[in-house]
Amino acid sequence: TGYQGLASHGATIGIAIAMYFYSKKVLKKPILWILDRIPIPIAIFSAFVRIGNLMNSEIIGKPTGSD
Repeated sequence: TGYQGLASHGATIGIAIAMYFYSKKVLKKPILWILDRIPIPIAIFSAFVRIGNLMNSEIIGKPTGSD
């Protein structure tokens, strides 16, 4: 699509919003109960995103010619 970067940030925000609605509609628990459980899955997801970026050569920058 021509857009680059910040896909993992958008996914993290999307997961947080989805978990908010899931906690209200399905679990019927307070949002803090969900927020206590979100960081580990988000960290694992972020690791997979970074590995995918590495495999697609998206992490490697352009040479600058400076030290």
